[in-house]
Amino acid sequence: AVVSTQSGHYGRGDGTEKVKLYGNKFYTSAIDCQVTLTLAKYEEDLGLFLVQLPKDYDGSIEVEKLKNKLGTRQLPTAELTLNGVSGLLLAKRGIANIIPMLHVRIPS
Repeated sequence: AVVSTQSGHYGRGDGTEKVKLYGNKFYTSAIDCQVTLTLAKYEEDLGLFLVQLPKDYDGSIEVEKLKNKLGTRQLPTAELTLNGVSGLLLAKRGIANIIPMLHVRIPS
């Protein structure tokens, strides 16, 4: 489920809009990665954003709670609060663009 929202437009670079993301993410996997893709409310749809985690703690991402899970423990999963983390808009129609990435084909 996508629950984060965006606001605070602050310019364009290479034709890709940069925004600040705010809100709560109930389920985020692999929270120790350096970059991630996330869906967030954008205009009337859900946009797809590329988020690079800050090198130093700046308060833009807060870990609210680590999830107690039975799956792969090497990929920590958590509830996050986004407090103005920078995101690059990759697609205004995020779901339509992320679904092909999630399809797994099993070779016959």
